[in-house]
Amino acid sequence: MATPIDRSRVRELVQQVLGDLQAAGATPPDPTAASSAVPAVALPDVPPAHATAQPAAAQPAPQTHSAAQPAAAQPAPQAHFTPAPAPALAPPRPGADRRIALGSDHGGYLLKESLKELLQELHYEVYDVGTHSTAACDYPDFAIKVGRALQEGRCRLGIMIDGAGIGSAMALNKLAGIRAATVHSEATARNSREHNDANVLVLGAGQIHAGHARRVTRIWLATEHAGGRHAKRVDKINALDGQGAPPARGTASAAAAAPGTAPAPASGTPPAPAAALARNR
Repeated sequence: MATPIDRSRVRELVQQVLGDLQAAGATPPDPTAASSAVPAVALPDVPPAHATAQPAAAQPAPQTHSAAQPAAAQPAPQAHFTPAPAPALAPPRPGADRRIALGSDHGGYLLKESLKELLQELHYEVYDVGTHSTAACDYPDFAIKVGRALQEGRCRLGIMIDGAGIGSAMALNKLAGIRAATVHSEATARNSREHNDANVLVLGAGQIHAGHARRVTRIWLATEHAGGRHAKRVDKINALDGQGAPPARGTASAAAAAPGTAPAPASGTPPAPAAALARNR
């Protein structure tokens, strides 16, 4: 609240200043000239000293106008992946749950024979697709036989062995419905079954000794798929079967390439001959 102005005190101060000026020999200002040069300022009415001060009326709080804030950026909606129905394996034949498809190339032959004994000890029936010696052969031929045994419903699970455990897994995973996993430890054996529902165990005879391979095989056979949150991910893997050629650049989708033809190359890139693609498969 503003302090009331005491008019009598103001007059006393003005008279005192004028008196000081006269004593110093200065010419006091002409009140008339001053009033003509400076507009008069009305002094507010001061209530008597005995009057009760009234509280000032509450003024509405000034509204603060802040600059409009941009709306928080919303995350882009995630595309919902709808898996296509995976090609179904043939219904299992009687006894398929206790029948294991077992195969190898020449590099994995000795380990295959060792694991065959283990499987028989565990009361599995062994469906041995070869090879049957250490004579040089091609691992894709026997990997495909293991995969076909599952596709045809002869066996629910399979085991394939080559030198490194890599090439056979690549060949097997070309087949619809096959989820082959290269395993080299007890942890990866559990993970491949529990999370990925692998149905073919692939071992590299040159990467794992026989005793460890037997332990890994026991764990792999004893572990079941956990389902739950892992099931939808396995469904997405299955949906990739038969996806065909990649879409052309700049398009969301493209028609599947005809057999024996190469996908459309990027601009400025010479097309790859179909024969060269075939050699790289």
